[in-house]
Amino acid sequence: MSDPASSNVPLYNKRGQRFGPKGIATRDEIMGATLRLLQHLPVWQINPSDIASAAGIRQPNFYTYFDSVEEVLLALTHRATVEAQDYRKSAPASLDGPAGLEWIKQIAEGSIAEWQKYGPVLRVVEMFADDNVPEFREARRARLDCL
Repeated sequence: MSDPASSNVPLYNKRGQRFGPKGIATRDEIMGATLRLLQHLPVWQINPSDIASAAGIRQPNFYTYFDSVEEVLLALTHRATVEAQDYRKSAPASLDGPAGLEWIKQIAEGSIAEWQKYGPVLRVVEMFADDNVPEFREARRARLDCL
């Protein structure tokens, strides 16, 4: 489960009620279910009912946490950005030699791990950003600013 304070997770639902541990866990499960569905289905075939079913909740409960599938995708993109390691902080003074090679290996391994976890979402973000959907262009820009 993610820490809401560190990842800018909304602390309140649309009715103004503060999320407790169960609410945060439900929101996380909705996000996880969406990610799992994206591994097998194209985004245009996924709807809130599918996500709710995969998350083990009723469809109306989906709307307590998100307004749309796109909103879930943006939340997942934000989470991927928050979890991404900033390799600039550990860059060696020179890429020559063992320290440089080790740093490059860390970047490659971290990128592969991130892609294995969030690849389906990142592909969708790129697709919508390329189609000039403003929220997804902004999400891509924010993500690239952090790398």
